[in-house]
Amino acid sequence: MARVLRKPAGGSQNQFRPTPVDYAPQPAVNPTPVQTARTVSATPAGGNTDHSANPKPAAATPHTHKVVTGETAVGITRKFGMKLSALQAANPGVNLSRLRAGQVLNIPSS
Repeated sequence: MARVLRKPAGGSQNQFRPTPVDYAPQPAVNPTPVQTARTVSATPAGGNTDHSANPKPAAATPHTHKVVTGETAVGITRKFGMKLSALQAANPGVNLSRLRAGQVLNIPSS
């Protein structure tokens, strides 16, 4: 915040003097405190690092998409970030140029 200087009551027009307002405490520029990152430990609370008790993750389940009114195959591929050829390969026998609302398509995993 810029200091406000006032003209003196008398004297030269080019002289300015500070007022008590100029010396008042100024508000902080950013009063929001900075948050620091927290450290997270990957070790369990008991320190047990034996992973034999943990089951292996299941195979990736295929994703599906239910077509809504007005949706196109190109729009679906953009939504899921894939190529049109990948969508066609995951849905053999489906004519992608004639999609219907309610039709369920397989979405390949990327």
